[in-house]
Amino acid sequence: MRALATRIHGGLALLIYLGLAAAVFASAWAAPNSNAIGVGGDPNLAIWFMRWTPFALTHHLSPLFTDYLDYPSGVNLMWNTAAPLLGLLFWPITQAAPVLAYNTAETLALGLSAWTAYLVFCHFVQSRIAAGLGGLLYGFSPYMMAHALGHPPLVLLFTPPLMLLALHHVLIRQRRSPLLIGAGLGILGAVQLLLWEELLASEALVAFAAIVWLAALNRDALRTRSQYAIRALGAAALVFLVLTAVPLGSGYLGIPLLVLLSYGTILYRKDRQVRLAALLGGFVALLSMGPLINLGGRTTPIPVALLALAFPPLTRDVRPARLMLYVFLAIWIAMAFVPIVNDILPSRLTLFVFLFCGLLLALIVDATLKSGRPRRIAILAVVTALAVFALVPRQPFPTTGTSSPSFFTTDAVRQIPDGSVALVAPFAYDWRLATPMLWQVQSGMRFRMPEGFAWIPGPSYTPTPSALGDVMTAVARGTAMPEITDDQRRSMLADLDRWRVGTILVGPMAREDQMVQVFTDLLGRPPALDGGVYVWWQVDTSR
Repeated sequence: MRALATRIHGGLALLIYLGLAAAVFASAWAAPNSNAIGVGGDPNLAIWFMRWTPFALTHHLSPLFTDYLDYPSGVNLMWNTAAPLLGLLFWPITQAAPVLAYNTAETLALGLSAWTAYLVFCHFVQSRIAAGLGGLLYGFSPYMMAHALGHPPLVLLFTPPLMLLALHHVLIRQRRSPLLIGAGLGILGAVQLLLWEELLASEALVAFAAIVWLAALNRDALRTRSQYAIRALGAAALVFLVLTAVPLGSGYLGIPLLVLLSYGTILYRKDRQVRLAALLGGFVALLSMGPLINLGGRTTPIPVALLALAFPPLTRDVRPARLMLYVFLAIWIAMAFVPIVNDILPSRLTLFVFLFCGLLLALIVDATLKSGRPRRIAILAVVTALAVFALVPRQPFPTTGTSSPSFFTTDAVRQIPDGSVALVAPFAYDWRLATPMLWQVQSGMRFRMPEGFAWIPGPSYTPTPSALGDVMTAVARGTAMPEITDDQRRSMLADLDRWRVGTILVGPMAREDQMVQVFTDLLGRPPALDGGVYVWWQVDTSR
């Protein structure tokens, strides 16, 4: 009977979280095939990445590398937020409705992240309400709202709570088979690698800090528990390496919530779980600030590491406080100077801040409800309501229109030879001009492009410099251009030849007439107008 009640509560929580996610994105769901959640060019990039994986697999191409962008050199998608696993999971939808698939992924991401945190928090608290509030804070935090503007992999965050639970079993409970728990941890790591590599690196940093702290604070149990932990972590590493061999080859919290968490931490400071959650939350919050302190939107020359000096005096009853400071400084230095580690954006560590704050909130609410003191419960209810209200996202949530010229969505695009190279304007040299990538998706990946907003060797997220690319970029930016010389014209024609361009397309864009004139002069003939797009067929560079 109890198991049935648990399933009912879990199912109800999932429905509530998914309903809240749909409500947050109601502006997009009013027209889910034409309005994409988010703003700017990021939704277009995410839609392209989600579409690539099923396209690659059905055409016997690598899902981890593409030459459909930045042709002919191509793009290593493991250097980008391509999330091949996400594309695989939404394959049936992306095939027919890529924008709908993207909106579905964004919505499910929030609901599933909150629900996973709820299920994990239920292992730490008795009250379902407490766990539900903790999951709500994690899944609908300001971090989530900020990154839901166009980054599905950055909000599909079910692995951090599950890793927290797995590490709790590995380091503290140690009641199940270490090989089984370790294998589960390794699978979680592999899954996260195929969703968002930066988060996996962040999880490793936070786990490292937790392991060092627990070892230092429990020296008496170190000898008896280390053997289990070593076996479990070793199994995790082995499973992770086996599963990832191929991929590896290639606004903070708000005042009410701060008051609630601070008061609850002081009130229940004797609870070791409360202390650890509070310390880890504060630890990661400092790391998420980056190298320098930012005040009022301005970066100061003061290192964030100076704030870490507050750790020892605030944690006199926690031993050894000095070690906590050393661990923080080591990770802070690594994030500032060590290759790969310094690629982690500090602000994205806030997801761990909200994970630990969610756990801390669940622990505080659970302890207060168990205390049976009406006055304390009433105060908690009021402050919690204020904290939740302060974090309600602004409505309507931003969306981006994704209407494409009919050329790309009708049989007109089939005039382009399948798999051939088409140069598309506006030239996709940054995220704000990623529209051609969306058009490419809407065409069913009919053509390759010598452009695209994706990380390539350099490292750079802009296409390899070229004479023609520079001219197209100048037109898009509205830069005054001098008259093109004969040498420049020869270089531009050479670019077309090097890229093997067979078709040139100029879609709707600012200064569209100037772009059309550039190619008319370059090729010596006017374009055809088809489906809202200017087209030069059978490009000949011998002129």
